[in-house]
Amino acid sequence: MAREQQLDAAGSPQKGRVIFTLLAVLTLGWSAFAQDHQARLGEAQNAFDAGGWDEALRLAQGPADQSPDLDFVAGLALARMER
Repeated sequence: MAREQQLDAAGSPQKGRVIFTLLAVLTLGWSAFAQDHQARLGEAQNAFDAGGWDEALRLAQGPADQSPDLDFVAGLALARMER
């Protein structure tokens, strides 16, 4: 009788490695996204506070699913420019 390799909780040893790799990639990608968001938000707020409405608007604009904080800064900049 042939012995089968013992399975782990994920179903097979290969699946476990694949799941671990995917989780690692997603975790690292999420951190990079969060850092980018914080950097853009800080730059946009600084530009807004300095009276650079156009610059604040440019920095705050992004994809449709971006943070509401960036949308708020963009809206404030548009209001200041009366647009």
